[in-house]
Amino acid sequence: MKIGVLLALSIALAACESQPPVENAVTSTDDNIMADAMAADAAVDAALKNADAASAAKTAATTDMTAWVYNTSKDELTGKEIKTACVTSDNQVSLDFPYDNTTARLCIRQHPQWGRDIYVSLDDDGQILCNSYRGCSLGVRFGDGEVSSYEGTEPEDNSSTTVFVSDGSGGRFLSNLKTAKETAIQIQFYQAGSQTLLFKTAGLKWGGSKAE
Repeated sequence: MKIGVLLALSIALAACESQPPVENAVTSTDDNIMADAMAADAAVDAALKNADAASAAKTAATTDMTAWVYNTSKDELTGKEIKTACVTSDNQVSLDFPYDNTTARLCIRQHPQWGRDIYVSLDDDGQILCNSYRGCSLGVRFGDGEVSSYEGTEPEDNSSTTVFVSDGSGGRFLSNLKTAKETAIQIQFYQAGSQTLLFKTAGLKWGGSKAE
């Protein structure tokens, strides 16, 4: 009888020793849960980064596509279309009192009476130094090219906020503008010196006598 009891106890002890500790099983389960959570976080982070990159690319593409603003209106005298394409400067002109700092627009205009014009116009008040007697010289750089000099002229209405740019022989200014991602134009201002306006000009669509 005693031998049987001792044998039974021995078998029971051996069975217990063969079972893995409860603590190890719990720890293994916790480690698996933690690993799954970390993998899920990594996947979310990767997805967010991809979404941000796609959004940035889309924004950049949209910006390039919409930098130029095209407009069509009607000339009341001839009944024909006036077409314009304009882009606003990335920076502002710094002007002294009584004027405020202001951006400017670089525009191309096809008019049924006056033909094609290229001009820079301030979006607020200011005084561009370019009179009808002597005209003025504008420093222009297309992309990474060399700085060139273009002749500027005052509008017929003597407005001090606009200067017309001579297109040169064979439409040299417009030809360069079509291929330049950025264009810098230096203009002389009253009591504010020479200042350079920067325009993102990539993607211009302008062919022949009218905007495409």
